[in-house]
Amino acid sequence: MMWKIVTSPLTWAIVAGAVLIGGVWWLAENRYAAGADAGRAEIRAEWTAANLQAEQDRRAAERRVEEKATAAAKAHAAEIEKTKADAQEMIDAYRADLAARPAEARCALTPDDVRRLRDIAAGRRTGK
Repeated sequence: MMWKIVTSPLTWAIVAGAVLIGGVWWLAENRYAAGADAGRAEIRAEWTAANLQAEQDRRAAERRVEEKATAAAKAHAAEIEKTKADAQEMIDAYRADLAARPAEARCALTPDDVRRLRDIAAGRRTGK
């Protein structure tokens, strides 16, 4: 009797159906895993590309800041050089005025001399 059950077409149909269902389930599981792996690889590639882009953006921003700082430093240095040249010009003009005075009047500072010296110290142009 057992042999009849094992060899019956219904038993074979049940076994074949179970094998077919198991095979389909196994294929689906492997396809899902492969798809998940592909999805993870795609996300990893996007993440890597985003990180590379962020690094390039950061470096570009640093270059822009560096260029602006360099330009500002050069402008400031030029301004300092101009101020220095102007101060030297005022000092030279004051020395020339002192040298043009009579020898006995060179040491006596007038209120005009005090004003000129204050203007030189402050970096202001004077009328003389």
